[in-house]
Amino acid sequence: MGDEIKKGLLGIIVDETEVSKVMPEINSLTYRGYAAQDLCAKCKFEEVAYLILNGELPNKKQLKKF
Repeated sequence: MGDEIKKGLLGIIVDETEVSKVMPEINSLTYRGYAAQDLCAKCKFEEVAYLILNGELPNKKQLKKF
């Protein structure tokens, strides 16, 4: 660690994840490759929760079991 003190979070990487990605150049947030806007418009909460936990959207049988 250097002597540099950074204020705020701009430019600070706290952690990395495979679950979500922020793409500021196109003003987009994705979860597991799906745009957050599309998930909000087309999916139920339980479907998105399944996606985040399992890496794919559920089929009807998986969703019912979940």
